[in-house]
Amino acid sequence: MTIHRRTMLKSSLPMLAGTIATGAVASNLLDSNSATPIQRLYPAWADIGNRYGNAIDENHAVEKRLMAENHPDRYGLIEDHYKKCVDPLCVEFMALEDKIMEIPSQDFKDLAIKGRISARSDGVIDDNHHRLIRADSDRLLGFVNI
Repeated sequence: MTIHRRTMLKSSLPMLAGTIATGAVASNLLDSNSATPIQRLYPAWADIGNRYGNAIDENHAVEKRLMAENHPDRYGLIEDHYKKCVDPLCVEFMALEDKIMEIPSQDFKDLAIKGRISARSDGVIDDNHHRLIRADSDRLLGFVNI
C-alpha cells in the first residue's frame, strides 16, 4: 500500500490530536517508576496552565467589572492586575513549556505530551515546537523526507 504525502500530512496531526483528546494516552500516563523526564514535568505544566488560564479569566472579569463601573482608572487597574496576576504565571508556564519541548522524547507518551503542549487553546503556533516534535517523530518513527 502506498501512502501519499498529501494523505500523510492530512492524517498525522489529527490522529495525534484525536488520541490525546480521547484520553487514551492520559489514562496511564504517569507511572512514577517508569516516567520519563517529560512525563514527570507534565503535571506541573498542566497545573501552571490551569492556574494561568484561571488568572486570564479573572483578569477578564476584573476588566468587565471596571468597564461596567466606568471606573476612571480602569485601564491602569486592568494593566496592573494583569502584570501582578497573569504575567508571572505566563513567564513560568512558557519557560516550563520550552523546557519540556527541548527534552528529546523517549517514547510515544512523551510525543503525545508535546502534541498536547503544541495544541494549546490560545491558537499560538510555535514553529520551534513543531520542529522539535517533527525531529522526535522522525527519530521514533523513522525519517520521512517531506
